[in-house]
Order: sequence, then structure tokens, then C-alpha cells
Amino acid sequence: MRIGRPERPSLSIPVVPLATVVLLLTLFFPLAGLGEGSLAGPQLPAAVRTVRARPDAAWIVVTPGEGGVARYRLLDSALAARDVTGLDGLSAEASAILERDPGRTLVIRADAGLRYGLIDEAIDRLRRAGARSILLETAEAR
Repeated sequence: MRIGRPERPSLSIPVVPLATVVLLLTLFFPLAGLGEGSLAGPQLPAAVRTVRARPDAAWIVVTPGEGGVARYRLLDSALAARDVTGLDGLSAEASAILERDPGRTLVIRADAGLRYGLIDEAIDRLRRAGARSILLETAEAR
């Protein structure tokens, strides 16, 4: 009597669900920092005319912090979203991004409730860091 080899169970990894999960994480993970604690995100100022940012732009989300100080969060496609401390930290991070890509567009997504002087200081620091293209995100005026 001959005893055959036992059949090995076939192992398979379901590729389609795995690829779907990876795709969804890749698309939505960079946007996780845009909400800043609320589903709507910062209240944007309104504008009559709008301009679209390039897809490879780096985003700077500016929200009100404690004591009238702005909080900065940097969203860069090359790195994970991260909080930046103060204008000096923002300037250093922008310099690092612009060293890799001098023509990179920086988009500021600032809450409409912030004092304009805080945004003006941030724009000034970004210009001194070497930014040539800075956009302010706005909501469409109704």
C-alpha cells in the first residue's frame, strides 16, 4: 500500500482588498490634518476670484491657538503632517522644503478669525525663506 503525500493547503492573500485599503490610506492620510479638531476645518475667508494650487503644493494650516498665538501645521506630500512651533519653526521647515524644490508652491489655509498681522508675518517669513509662490486658500464668495 502506497501512502501519498498529504495535500498542502493553498495559502493566498486577497490582493484586491489589500490594494484598496492601501489606496484609501494613501489618499486620505495626508488630509487628516486639515480638520484640526472639527469636521469643517478652519473657517476660510471668502474671495470673489479663486486660483487652484498645483497638486504638489505644500500646505500650511494656520489656526488660532491659546493667548492669541497662531498654531501652524505643515502638510507636505513628501513627509507626514506635522505641527510646527512658531514662526521660526515655520521658516526652518519652509527652507528645507524649498531646498529640495525651489519652485514649490506654498498654500496657506488660515482661519478667517485670525488677526491679519499673524498671516502677514507668516508670509514675510516664508518669503525670507525663499518662497516664490505663496497662495492663500479662500472659500468661494456667495
